[in-house]
Formats: sequence, C-alpha cells, structure tokens
Amino acid sequence: MVHRAWLLALLTLSGSLVAQSSQRETRIASAIGSRPAGLPRNDNSNPPVLVNKSKLPKTVEVSITAAITTLSLQDGVTSEVFAYNGSVPGPTLDVREGDHVIVHFRNDLPEPTTVHWHGIHLPFESDGSPFHPIKPGETHEYEFTVRPGTAGTYWYHPHPDHRTGFAIGKGLFGGIVVHAADDPLPPMPDKLIILSDNRFLKNGAIDFPDPASDHGGIDEENGREGPVLFVNGQVMPSISIRSGEIQRLRVALPAHRQHDGLGCELADLAFVQIEQV
Repeated sequence: MVHRAWLLALLTLSGSLVAQSSQRETRIASAIGSRPAGLPRNDNSNPPVLVNKSKLPKTVEVSITAAITTLSLQDGVTSEVFAYNGSVPGPTLDVREGDHVIVHFRNDLPEPTTVHWHGIHLPFESDGSPFHPIKPGETHEYEFTVRPGTAGTYWYHPHPDHRTGFAIGKGLFGGIVVHAADDPLPPMPDKLIILSDNRFLKNGAIDFPDPASDHGGIDEENGREGPVLFVNGQVMPSISIRSGEIQRLRVALPAHRQHDGLGCELADLAFVQIEQV
C-alpha cells in the first residue's frame, strides 16, 4: 500500500527530523534529499555535494562559481537562471563541527554578489554581507572554522545590497549540513529537503514584475511567491523508504513565502527526533 505526503505549503525554518517507516513500504512524494559525507553519491534526485579538495584532516576546501546558465526547471521549457556551479539548488556544503572551511568563490555574474552562510556563526569578513560585495569577474576566499554546537541544517545564498530577493529568485541558494562531532544518533540515510517556489512567464522566463507596478509592490510588501513548488529543484519528486528503515530528513526553506506549514499524510511515519535550528 502506498501513501503520499503532499506539500501544501512551505516551512519557514531550517531543521531536521528523523522518521521511521511502518512495516508497510511508505512512498513519500515531494521529499528527497542530500548525501552527506560517507553516503553514496549516485542518487540523481539529491542535490549535488561540493567536493572537498583538501587532503588535510578536519579541513574542507571547495570551489563555488556563480554564473548565468539555462536549465529546464519545468517540463518542456527552459529558463535563464543564476546558479551555483550550474545547478539549482546549488551543491550542498557538507561539514562537521571543528572543520576549517575554505571556499574559493568566483563571480561570473553580470552584477556584484556575495555568499552568505545563513545561520552560521563566523567572522564578519567571511559572512558574505552587503559590506563585502564581489564584483563581476572577481574571486574571493571565504574562510572560517565551524564552531562546536553548530550541528544542524542551514543554507547559503547571496546578500548583495537590495538584490538578495532577486538573486535567490533567480536560483542562487544551496544547503549546508553540519554534522555533530559526536552525533548521538547511529549512522542512517541523511536526506536534505530544500523547499522553494517560483513564478514563470509562458516562455519559461522567471517572472519579475516592474518594482513600480502593483504586482511589484505586492512582492515588495509580502515577499515574492510563485505557484510552482520545487523540492530540490524538482517538481513533485519522490523517494521510497524501505519497511522498517530509519532516515534523517533535513528541511531548508529559501523561499519568501509569508504563510507557512507542511501538510502531510504521515500515518505510516513515526518521528523519533525533531531538532530545529
């Protein structure tokens, strides 16, 4: 027997929870996740993971490029987007508490940008705030150490002056998973669920109305919303949970929605932990 969990709206938090399936196989629609370090990386439904180029212990060294590209976000049409390393969402930054993180960033966009590590406590100069814009064609190294007690689910995005919402709407966002130095839970499949929405014109272009228009004013006041809901950049993807299997599900929301909530049919799921960041 198959049960589906339908996304009715979106969450306003980043967090994680652990779910155990019943004795019947449970199929979850609209929920698919990431591959933290040590897990298989051959599930094409999951966001990609940034490759650690460092061979040093407790060091994570990755490269991120922001650039314009064209992707098929919906069936039968393509859209020009801003993307990190060519994907929406961008690849997941997967680290552990105590790791020293080095991010080689390049801005190939036609406008200034930054990379803000949302929710992570780090030095001001590495925070990616509007005070440190990176001009088109420039490179920058973000460097910080993940503090003890940071374990959880976060996300990264640009934070340029007065252009944050536009840049996120164009596709610049990605997940961050911080593993505990001493995780009290046993190893298990770890799924990252990035929820977003968007609005498109008939030709596939992302819909950004004139800020001076009525619609633009509504977006400014209420937050930009769209009728197309995405889970890890896909419309209505699904995964299967084996009978009796326990999975950790992490949820991050880069959307600007003002009304929130996740409506699911969860009769066959038993939640044994919820942790909120």
